[in-house]
Amino acid sequence: MYKCKILNYFINLICIQIFISEILIAQADIVFDEGFRKLEANAGPDIHAPAFSTIMLDASRSIHSKGSLLRYEWLLPPSLVFYDDYSYTDTDTVKTHDEPDDIETPERKSWKSISTKSKYIEIDLPEHPKGATFPVILKVKDPIGFVDTDTVMIIYTELLTRFKPDVIAPAVDSTTITIDADLKQDEELVDIGKPSFLISIQPLNIGELYPMESEMISTFLYHEIQNMDISQVLDPNRFIPDSVIIEELVRQTKIVADTVIDRQQPIIDSKSETIDTTIIEITDTTITIDTLEYDQLVESTFYYNFYCRTDSCAAENAKIENATHVLTWGFNRFSELELHYFDVEKYLSNKPVNSWTVSPVSINPEAQKEIRYPMAIAIGDDELIITSANSQNIYKLDRDQELKRLGRDIILGKSFLYPSGAIVDSSGRVYVSDRDNNRVFSIEENMATKLLEPKLNQDGSLVNDQPLMPTSIKLGPNGNLYVLYEENGTIIKVQSGNKVMVALKPGIVEGAVDIAVNSRDTIFVVSSKEHRIYRVENDSTVIVIAGTKPGDNLVRNNVSALQSYLGNPISIDVDNQGNIYIADERFGLIRRIKNDGIITSLVGTTNKIKNMTQLRVSPKGNPEIYVSQALEHTIQRITLEGVHPWSVDTTILHPKYIIEKDGIYGLEPELRAALYAILSEKAPEKKITFIERSRELNLRFMAFISRHPFLFAVLLLLLNQGLSSSLDGGGGITDLPPDFPF
Repeated sequence: MYKCKILNYFINLICIQIFISEILIAQADIVFDEGFRKLEANAGPDIHAPAFSTIMLDASRSIHSKGSLLRYEWLLPPSLVFYDDYSYTDTDTVKTHDEPDDIETPERKSWKSISTKSKYIEIDLPEHPKGATFPVILKVKDPIGFVDTDTVMIIYTELLTRFKPDVIAPAVDSTTITIDADLKQDEELVDIGKPSFLISIQPLNIGELYPMESEMISTFLYHEIQNMDISQVLDPNRFIPDSVIIEELVRQTKIVADTVIDRQQPIIDSKSETIDTTIIEITDTTITIDTLEYDQLVESTFYYNFYCRTDSCAAENAKIENATHVLTWGFNRFSELELHYFDVEKYLSNKPVNSWTVSPVSINPEAQKEIRYPMAIAIGDDELIITSANSQNIYKLDRDQELKRLGRDIILGKSFLYPSGAIVDSSGRVYVSDRDNNRVFSIEENMATKLLEPKLNQDGSLVNDQPLMPTSIKLGPNGNLYVLYEENGTIIKVQSGNKVMVALKPGIVEGAVDIAVNSRDTIFVVSSKEHRIYRVENDSTVIVIAGTKPGDNLVRNNVSALQSYLGNPISIDVDNQGNIYIADERFGLIRRIKNDGIITSLVGTTNKIKNMTQLRVSPKGNPEIYVSQALEHTIQRITLEGVHPWSVDTTILHPKYIIEKDGIYGLEPELRAALYAILSEKAPEKKITFIERSRELNLRFMAFISRHPFLFAVLLLLLNQGLSSSLDGGGGITDLPPDFPF
């Protein structure tokens, strides 16, 4: 009976502990909810300025969690701001010190306090010595009555001018003029209006999103940043005026006349032996011109751009908002959702660094199922043609990442066996080679037309000594079609009217795997077996333009292409400038041969591109390189872009697919992960209170009990046995626990 009482005592003790913890936690939640209505006064950093300069009292950094309209009251010491020097609005309330602060003019009184709705007050500093310090208190009050205060110190620096700035230079006569070169500025300008850290959220290219969806994404980003304990962020959906008057600290220059000197001297007659001591007054005037430099706040009007499409435009908007950092989001030209985060000053004061960047081509998950092993690729204006080894089909991938199958209606009812080459002309017509069927088709409006087919004997067998296995196909500048037959290295040229001729006879280049044609209709062919690239001079002559002699296996950069080894060149292409691009599968390199014959590696020296299948270059002025990787189930895009090392960015690959499936709600996990990726360093480390730790411990303890009830029962029995032994004076090891209660 006694043992049961002890056991009940401990059980009740545990229950009481859990109950008290839950009460404390509930109280903590209530306190946190009340504290969410946060009011914080912020008068800005201390102001260092000389006498007679213009400064600004800035309350714009003050915040209120509910966004209430605030009223600002400034409490000032005597002799700092004089009442008669300013004009006031109907909403301003000014109190003055009782005694006049200017003895010479007793009617002059200085501010004791001024209450206003404006966040900014511009004042002219009167004359005080260097080092004089005046505290100014900012009191912020919301409509409910909550009040918070902050103090800013106005510290006088060395007087930078010999005269007050309002001194007007008199007219200068044709007299001696000297320049005072000793007047120098020792003090630097102090930026008194800009916060040390403030984020501006701006959408750039919202694509086909509705304004409501765009605003909701910006709002989500805004609240997620606040959830990271970063409070210095502007509400992106607040009211923003079209034009904003900004008061900037500007260094002014004024030319002021200095001293007029009068002196007296006796009259001296050179013919007389005596000196006439009569004194006459002669005015000898010397004007010294001083160039005075001082700090002053001036008003400038800036216009906010609500339709920015670039980060530089967003940076200019951020300057108007007085923000130090910018977070932009929007769709790029590949229908990917990009987030950029950067420092405004660094972005505007530094030029980007041009660099070749590698990124995967975004394909939505449904389309990815169709293109498991991408092989041949071709580049159109706003589309990518892809052949798949997984389904032996041809697909068109547009900028919206929508996939469409091409060539459904194949002549003779034979489907593609091995679509190994593809090219698209300016009209959108697609040409495809079917290697194992020895055929070449053109596809337009989803209808396939046969261009080339093998010659057959009467019994249906293939005629001997004809080119077989068409793979790479290219278009020349005049619309000529070039086809490489892999079996014997023959290149066939198809002119208008389906006129067929041999561009390169069989057996000239051994191991030919790909061809390229430049704007001059010159053919290039690459051999992976011979590790070389050739230029075709005529149907029986080729000239080596890249690749070393046998035995020289050293890969070199920035040398003649004939002096650098090519490991396994599997694919080549030419841009509209005549530069040749090479995919070297052995070393994972993308290499380029310029018109002067110099070869260099663009990509792969640090991060190799593995398992390359085919390379193609867009016909644009700034070329885009595409590389298929069949075994990696992806296609890489390589572009030359201006990279900002001081910015951070991340990309959501297929946002339109997500929006179509789940709406913008489906983007929340992706956006949250993107934010934490680029702002994790800015988020302060969260402090865990004692109550939160106790709650977490209790939750873990209760979860352990629910998962292991049998073990918990055994522990209670052992605890009960131990207590019984101690209360009975100690039992021996022969004492056994009571019968199991179940």
